Amino acid sequence: MMKFGPSGADVLFADECGGDFEKMPKWLKEKMNLDACEYPFNLGIHVSDAKATKIGENAKKYGIEISAHAPYYINFANPSEDFEYKNNAYIVSSLKKLKLMGGRRLVVHLATQGKAERADCLNLIKERLISLKKVLDENELFDCMICFETMGKYSQIGTYQELAPLTNLDDRYNLTLDFGHINCIVQGALKQVAVDLETHVTAIVHTIQRIGAFASQIEHGLRIDVDQFELCG
Repeated sequence: MMKFGPSGADVLFADECGGDFEKMPKWLKEKMNLDACEYPFNLGIHVSDAKATKIGENAKKYGIEISAHAPYYINFANPSEDFEYKNNAYIVSSLKKLKLMGGRRLVVHLATQGKAERADCLNLIKERLISLKKVLDENELFDCMICFETMGKYSQIGTYQELAPLTNLDDRYNLTLDFGHINCIVQGALKQVAVDLETHVTAIVHTIQRIGAFASQIEHGLRIDVDQFELCG
């Protein structure tokens, strides 16, 4: 069943509830008639276990499905072994907090290209994701979904053509389509690629029913992804 809700908290919620995420489930249900929301770990994983548990209790009470967004500084294309360790730690920590909230879906920006060739980046990402499976198993994170998000800049690894095959590496790996980002990459021609998107993704993703999506209002220019205003996720 499709569910709708915001990514993070907006100004209206901050004005009415003081930005306290514990109050988000009740506010979404009673004020906005929504049934999902994404918790932002974008800039770090700072929520306490007690706070995460309370958010989860409220989400269950009001029928809100919680997902989360992993830190932006994850980069699976970085060749450093130390960076690989940090990437895995961010993923595990995010998933453990999300589990306390009663959620399963963790949205992730996989990588930026840097100076390496794109094909080399994709090969390294694949290796890192294969290694990540073992880390997830060691931490008993079996019932989770790591959702690779499509990106809106050429410098980032994240077209749907690049990400969809990676979901076949493990049942926990899934695809999240950010249509605002896709629209940026094609410079506003999203409608023209809609048929290709449906055909391509359906053909190579093993569990098409588990795809997530964002609807974002993003200003795009020649450099792509100039500014973004997230509407829902």
